Amino acid sequence: MRIGLISSPVIKTPPDRYGGLERMVWWLADELELLGHEVILVAKEGSKNPGTLYEGHNNTEEELADIAGQHLNEVDVWHDNTHDKIFLRKYSPSCYVTTLHVQHRAWEKNVICISKAQRDYVGFSDTVPVVYHGINTAEYGCSYEKDNYLLFMGSLMPYKNPSAAIRLAKELDVPLYLAGICWDSNYWDDLKKEFGGNIVYVGDVGGAEKQQLLRKAKALIHPVASDYEYRGRKERWCEAGAIVVLEALVSATPVLSTPYGCIPEYIEQGKQGFMCETLEDLIKAYENLDKISKSSCVKRGLEFNSRKMAEEYLEQYTRVLKGESW
Repeated sequence: MRIGLISSPVIKTPPDRYGGLERMVWWLADELELLGHEVILVAKEGSKNPGTLYEGHNNTEEELADIAGQHLNEVDVWHDNTHDKIFLRKYSPSCYVTTLHVQHRAWEKNVICISKAQRDYVGFSDTVPVVYHGINTAEYGCSYEKDNYLLFMGSLMPYKNPSAAIRLAKELDVPLYLAGICWDSNYWDDLKKEFGGNIVYVGDVGGAEKQQLLRKAKALIHPVASDYEYRGRKERWCEAGAIVVLEALVSATPVLSTPYGCIPEYIEQGKQGFMCETLEDLIKAYENLDKISKSSCVKRGLEFNSRKMAEEYLEQYTRVLKGESW
């Protein structure tokens, strides 16, 4: 099968550091090639692909759409991973699927969601398939010996709730390493005021540094919000996918989180970590981390692997090649 994958125009595939969608597309392309399929990737300049690569240069989704449009009939099935689905709107490929990576119904036909929580949040029926992100578990080592620090890794934005991680670390008097990018300078200025003491911002990390942080953390703290207030506005958020949680699990690192979005689909309460709604509950959960089996974390993380993800996407590709749609 010849499969066309369209990735993000803003971050390289795979990313050097931050970039969940782009990492997922890279793992998918690699596994599809290993399974004997030919992959054509349309992605940002500087990306890599085990098959054919067409690169965009101006960081726009429309450019990637036009590049893919030039090769419209060279593949058996297109898989659009972009946010705004400009390729599908402009070129109407005859055979395609599209993964939803956003918090709204960006497209209506042949959609694949990345969690049941996302599917429910945007209002699709349960006939819409779910394919969970899967990580290349071979990239991650695990350690059962942990250092005494908590780790927050992800977007430093209010919907990810890094303030909750900071409050927990201060209450426990435990070091907290914050890793990630802030996309809003005003929020960043406010967040930095909460630093101090044992709060250490390590920047946007990748590669061996990222893996070491994940392996040695006593726990990943991932306190995503459901409803939050930002700049005087009340907002809602659905954590559709959380690759960092899977990365932590396969590194034998327990997870302290909130029970929102996809998290209950990843973590079994009390087995790979704890899902808590209040600071008091997070403190109690931290005190019970020794009850979490690190081997259970690894076993659960291994269930979300890139080979399984690729095989499940292949099932959906086969459906549309047979003329099915949903």
